[in-house]
Amino acid sequence: DRRLLEQRITRIKKDMVKVERTRNLHRSRRRRTQVFHVAVVGYTNVGKSSLMRRITERSVFVRDMPFATLDPLTRRIELSDRTAFLLTDTVGFVQDLPHSLVAAFRSTLEEAAEADALLHMIDISSPDARTQIETTDKVLQEIGAGDRPVLYVLNKADLVRDDSLNAAMVQTLQPNMTTSMVSGQGIDGVLDWIRYHVRKVERAVRIRLPLDRPDLIEHAEKSALRPGIWSSETVEYDVPDNDVLAEDWAC
Repeated sequence: DRRLLEQRITRIKKDMVKVERTRNLHRSRRRRTQVFHVAVVGYTNVGKSSLMRRITERSVFVRDMPFATLDPLTRRIELSDRTAFLLTDTVGFVQDLPHSLVAAFRSTLEEAAEADALLHMIDISSPDARTQIETTDKVLQEIGAGDRPVLYVLNKADLVRDDSLNAAMVQTLQPNMTTSMVSGQGIDGVLDWIRYHVRKVERAVRIRLPLDRPDLIEHAEKSALRPGIWSSETVEYDVPDNDVLAEDWAC
Protein backbone atom coordinates (compact mmCIF):
# COMPACT_ATOMS: atom_id res chain seq x y z
CA ASP A 1 0.00 0.00 0.00
CA ARG A 2 2.83 2.40 0.84
CA ARG A 3 4.47 1.73 -2.53
CA LEU A 4 1.21 2.34 -4.37
CA LEU A 5 0.69 5.58 -2.47
CA GLU A 6 4.21 6.76 -3.28
CA GLN A 7 3.64 6.01 -6.96
CA ARG A 8 0.39 7.94 -6.89
CA ILE A 9 2.05 10.91 -5.16
CA THR A 10 4.78 10.93 -7.80
CA ARG A 11 2.20 10.85 -10.59
CA ILE A 12 0.18 13.68 -9.03
CA LYS A 13 3.31 15.82 -8.65
CA LYS A 14 4.11 15.33 -12.34
CA ASP A 15 0.54 16.28 -13.24
CA MET A 16 0.87 19.41 -11.10
CA VAL A 17 3.98 20.43 -13.02
CA LYS A 18 2.04 20.08 -16.29
CA VAL A 19 -0.86 22.10 -14.89
CA GLU A 20 1.51 24.85 -13.78
CA ARG A 21 3.10 25.01 -17.24
CA THR A 22 -0.36 25.28 -18.79
CA ARG A 23 -1.38 28.05 -16.40
CA ASN A 24 1.83 29.95 -17.11
CA LEU A 25 1.07 29.72 -20.83
CA HIS A 26 -2.44 31.00 -20.24
CA ARG A 27 -1.11 33.89 -18.17
CA SER A 28 1.34 34.92 -20.87
CA ARG A 29 -1.47 34.84 -23.43
CA ARG A 30 -3.64 37.02 -21.19
CA ARG A 31 -0.83 39.57 -20.87
CA ARG A 32 -0.50 39.75 -24.65
CA THR A 33 -4.22 40.29 -25.15
CA GLN A 34 -4.19 43.13 -22.59
CA VAL A 35 -7.75 42.34 -21.55
CA PHE A 36 -8.72 43.59 -18.08
CA HIS A 37 -8.66 40.67 -15.65
CA VAL A 38 -10.96 40.30 -12.63
CA ALA A 39 -10.54 37.47 -10.10
CA VAL A 40 -13.27 36.31 -7.74
CA VAL A 41 -11.76 35.48 -4.34
CA GLY A 42 -13.11 34.57 -0.94
CA TYR A 43 -13.50 31.87 1.66
CA THR A 44 -14.80 28.50 0.60
CA ASN A 45 -18.57 28.18 0.00
CA VAL A 46 -19.40 31.90 -0.18
CA GLY A 47 -20.91 31.78 -3.69
CA LYS A 48 -18.00 32.54 -6.04
CA SER A 49 -19.04 30.06 -8.71
CA SER A 50 -22.64 31.26 -8.45
CA LEU A 51 -21.47 34.83 -9.11
CA MET A 52 -19.59 33.58 -12.18
CA ARG A 53 -22.80 32.05 -13.49
CA ARG A 54 -24.84 35.18 -12.79
CA ILE A 55 -22.37 37.45 -14.59
CA THR A 56 -22.19 35.03 -17.50
CA GLU A 57 -25.99 35.26 -17.83
CA ARG A 58 -25.76 39.07 -18.11
CA SER A 59 -23.16 38.99 -20.88
CA VAL A 60 -23.65 38.92 -24.64
CA PHE A 61 -20.38 37.17 -25.43
CA VAL A 62 -19.24 34.03 -23.65
CA ARG A 63 -18.03 31.07 -25.64
CA ASP A 64 -15.27 28.49 -25.85
CA MET A 65 -12.49 29.74 -28.10
CA PRO A 66 -8.85 30.80 -27.77
CA PHE A 67 -8.62 33.64 -25.23
CA ALA A 68 -12.31 33.19 -24.41
CA THR A 69 -12.09 30.11 -22.21
CA LEU A 70 -8.46 30.09 -21.17
CA ASP A 71 -8.93 27.35 -18.60
CA PRO A 72 -11.94 25.73 -16.87
CA LEU A 73 -12.16 28.59 -14.37
CA THR A 74 -11.70 31.64 -16.62
CA ARG A 75 -14.17 33.23 -19.02
CA ARG A 76 -13.94 36.15 -21.41
CA ILE A 77 -17.00 38.34 -20.83
CA GLU A 78 -18.32 41.04 -23.15
CA LEU A 79 -21.30 43.06 -21.97
CA SER A 80 -23.91 44.73 -24.14
CA ASP A 81 -22.01 48.05 -24.00
CA ARG A 82 -18.88 46.28 -25.34
CA THR A 83 -17.10 46.28 -21.98
CA ALA A 84 -14.81 43.25 -22.18
CA PHE A 85 -12.90 41.54 -19.38
CA LEU A 86 -11.65 38.18 -18.16
CA LEU A 87 -13.33 36.70 -15.09
CA THR A 88 -11.59 34.01 -13.04
CA ASP A 89 -13.06 31.89 -10.24
CA THR A 90 -10.32 31.01 -7.74
CA VAL A 91 -10.15 28.19 -5.23
CA GLY A 92 -11.95 28.81 -1.94
CA PHE A 93 -9.61 30.01 0.80
CA VAL A 94 -9.43 28.12 4.10
CA GLN A 95 -7.80 28.65 7.47
CA ASP A 96 -4.45 27.01 8.27
CA LEU A 97 -3.95 25.37 4.89
CA PRO A 98 -1.83 22.23 5.45
CA HIS A 99 1.71 22.56 4.14
CA SER A 100 1.24 19.48 1.95
CA LEU A 101 -1.56 21.27 0.06
CA VAL A 102 0.10 24.65 -0.38
CA ALA A 103 1.76 23.69 -3.67
CA ALA A 104 -1.50 22.29 -5.04
CA PHE A 105 -3.34 25.50 -4.26
CA ARG A 106 -0.58 27.91 -5.23
CA SER A 107 -1.10 27.90 -8.99
CA THR A 108 -4.78 28.71 -8.56
CA LEU A 109 -4.17 31.34 -5.91
CA GLU A 110 -1.63 33.02 -8.18
CA GLU A 111 -4.49 33.83 -10.54
CA ALA A 112 -5.50 36.45 -7.99
CA ALA A 113 -1.99 37.92 -8.01
CA GLU A 114 -2.17 38.23 -11.80
CA ALA A 115 -5.56 39.98 -11.77
CA ASP A 116 -6.11 43.72 -12.27
CA ALA A 117 -8.99 43.84 -9.77
CA LEU A 118 -10.62 41.55 -7.21
CA LEU A 119 -14.17 40.69 -6.21
CA HIS A 120 -13.86 39.61 -2.56
CA MET A 121 -16.97 37.57 -1.83
CA ILE A 122 -18.23 37.27 1.74
CA ASP A 123 -21.06 35.23 3.23
CA ILE A 124 -22.63 37.90 5.45
CA SER A 125 -25.06 35.35 6.87
CA SER A 126 -22.16 33.41 8.43
CA PRO A 127 -21.33 33.99 12.12
CA ASP A 128 -17.67 33.48 11.14
CA ALA A 129 -17.70 36.15 8.42
CA ARG A 130 -15.07 38.33 10.12
CA THR A 131 -12.62 35.43 10.52
CA GLN A 132 -13.17 34.39 6.91
CA ILE A 133 -12.46 37.93 5.70
CA GLU A 134 -9.24 38.07 7.72
CA THR A 135 -8.15 34.67 6.35
CA THR A 136 -8.73 35.76 2.76
CA ASP A 137 -6.99 39.12 3.26
CA LYS A 138 -3.99 37.35 4.81
CA VAL A 139 -3.64 35.00 1.85
CA LEU A 140 -3.98 37.89 -0.63
CA GLN A 141 -1.16 39.73 1.13
CA GLU A 142 1.02 36.60 1.11
CA ILE A 143 0.66 36.07 -2.64
CA GLY A 144 1.24 39.74 -3.46
CA ALA A 145 -2.33 40.66 -4.40
CA GLY A 146 -3.05 42.96 -1.49
CA ASP A 147 -2.73 46.16 -3.52
CA ARG A 148 -5.42 45.44 -6.12
CA PRO A 149 -8.69 47.39 -6.35
CA VAL A 150 -11.23 45.36 -4.35
CA LEU A 151 -15.02 45.30 -4.29
CA TYR A 152 -16.41 43.51 -1.23
CA VAL A 153 -19.37 41.46 -2.44
CA LEU A 154 -21.60 40.89 0.59
CA ASN A 155 -23.37 37.76 -0.54
CA LYS A 156 -26.27 35.63 0.74
CA ALA A 157 -28.26 38.68 1.79
CA ASP A 158 -31.40 36.58 1.43
CA LEU A 159 -30.28 34.51 4.45
CA VAL A 160 -29.67 37.46 6.77
CA ARG A 161 -32.37 37.78 9.43
CA ASP A 162 -30.88 40.61 11.52
CA ASP A 163 -29.10 43.35 9.58
CA SER A 164 -27.78 44.93 12.78
CA LEU A 165 -25.48 41.96 13.45
CA ASN A 166 -23.21 42.79 10.52
CA ALA A 167 -23.80 46.54 10.33
CA ALA A 168 -20.55 47.49 12.09
CA MET A 169 -18.50 45.05 10.02
CA VAL A 170 -20.01 46.23 6.74
CA GLN A 171 -19.07 49.83 7.51
CA THR A 172 -15.38 48.86 7.49
CA LEU A 173 -15.62 47.11 4.10
CA GLN A 174 -15.56 49.79 1.43
CA PRO A 175 -16.54 49.78 -1.35
CA ASN A 176 -19.12 47.04 -1.04
CA MET A 177 -22.18 45.66 -2.81
CA THR A 178 -24.88 43.55 -1.14
CA THR A 179 -25.88 40.60 -3.31
CA SER A 180 -27.98 37.48 -3.45
CA MET A 181 -27.23 34.82 -6.01
CA VAL A 182 -30.73 33.44 -5.46
CA SER A 183 -32.59 36.61 -6.52
CA GLY A 184 -29.86 38.30 -8.56
CA GLN A 185 -29.80 41.30 -6.21
CA GLY A 186 -26.72 43.49 -6.65
CA ILE A 187 -25.33 41.87 -9.81
CA ASP A 188 -25.82 45.04 -11.87
CA GLY A 189 -23.93 47.00 -9.21
CA VAL A 190 -21.03 44.55 -9.39
CA LEU A 191 -20.93 44.94 -13.18
CA ASP A 192 -21.00 48.74 -12.88
CA TRP A 193 -17.94 48.57 -10.59
CA ILE A 194 -16.12 46.37 -13.10
CA ARG A 195 -17.05 48.74 -15.96
CA TYR A 196 -15.62 51.69 -14.05
CA HIS A 197 -12.27 49.99 -13.49
CA VAL A 198 -12.06 48.61 -17.03
CA ARG A 199 -12.54 52.09 -18.45
CA LYS A 200 -10.00 53.59 -16.06
CA VAL A 201 -7.21 51.62 -17.72
CA GLU A 202 -8.43 51.66 -21.31
CA ARG A 203 -6.61 53.85 -23.79
CA ALA A 204 -8.89 56.64 -24.98
CA VAL A 205 -9.45 57.97 -28.49
CA ARG A 206 -11.11 61.35 -29.06
CA ILE A 207 -13.89 61.15 -31.66
CA ARG A 208 -16.02 63.93 -33.19
CA LEU A 209 -19.58 63.16 -34.27
CA PRO A 210 -22.02 65.34 -36.26
CA LEU A 211 -25.24 66.22 -34.45
CA ASP A 212 -27.28 64.84 -37.36
CA ARG A 213 -26.15 61.28 -36.46
CA PRO A 214 -28.19 60.47 -33.35
CA ASP A 215 -27.54 56.76 -33.87
CA LEU A 216 -23.80 57.28 -33.43
CA ILE A 217 -24.29 59.68 -30.53
CA GLU A 218 -26.50 57.15 -28.76
CA HIS A 219 -23.75 54.54 -29.04
CA ALA A 220 -21.06 56.99 -27.90
CA GLU A 221 -23.10 58.03 -24.87
CA LYS A 222 -23.01 54.40 -23.69
CA SER A 223 -19.34 53.68 -24.38
CA ALA A 224 -17.71 57.06 -23.66
CA LEU A 225 -15.22 57.24 -20.81
CA ARG A 226 -16.51 60.69 -19.81
CA PRO A 227 -19.33 63.10 -20.78
CA GLY A 228 -19.32 64.53 -24.30
CA ILE A 229 -18.20 68.05 -25.26
CA TRP A 230 -20.99 69.67 -27.25
CA SER A 231 -20.80 72.47 -29.82
CA SER A 232 -23.28 73.91 -32.30
CA GLU A 233 -22.57 71.24 -34.97
CA THR A 234 -20.64 68.40 -33.35
CA VAL A 235 -20.06 66.53 -30.08
CA GLU A 236 -16.71 65.07 -29.01
CA TYR A 237 -16.24 61.96 -26.87
CA ASP A 238 -13.32 60.03 -25.44
CA VAL A 239 -14.00 56.35 -26.18
CA PRO A 240 -11.91 53.18 -25.71
CA ASP A 241 -9.48 52.60 -28.55
CA ASN A 242 -11.25 49.33 -29.42
CA ASP A 243 -14.65 50.99 -29.82
CA VAL A 244 -16.29 50.61 -33.25
CA LEU A 245 -16.36 54.41 -33.67
CA ALA A 246 -12.70 54.95 -32.82
CA GLU A 247 -11.22 54.31 -36.27
CA ASP A 248 -13.74 56.13 -38.49
CA TRP A 249 -14.52 59.13 -36.31
CA ALA A 250 -11.22 59.91 -34.57
CA CYS A 251 -10.38 63.61 -34.46
